[in-house]
Amino acid sequence: MAVPVLKQTTEYRIEKGVALPTGNGRKRYPFGEMEVGDSFGFKVDELMRVRAASSYFGTRNGRKYSARKDGSGYRCWRVA
Repeated sequence: MAVPVLKQTTEYRIEKGVALPTGNGRKRYPFGEMEVGDSFGFKVDELMRVRAASSYFGTRNGRKYSARKDGSGYRCWRVA
């Protein structure tokens, strides 16, 4: 069986001395600013994203969140 040979590309230019940006980029949801009992509303098409993001943030920061239907919309609460 022949081993494929990868082509070397010169498509990317290597640059030296470029500083890494500070911060972690744009924050989509306000998990870091929330206190227990706080909540924010969001659209139904964001439900899975909010649940995944709140779980990820909560696991790394010792917090718990709950996203549920609230009347005609959806909300995410900080519960612990």
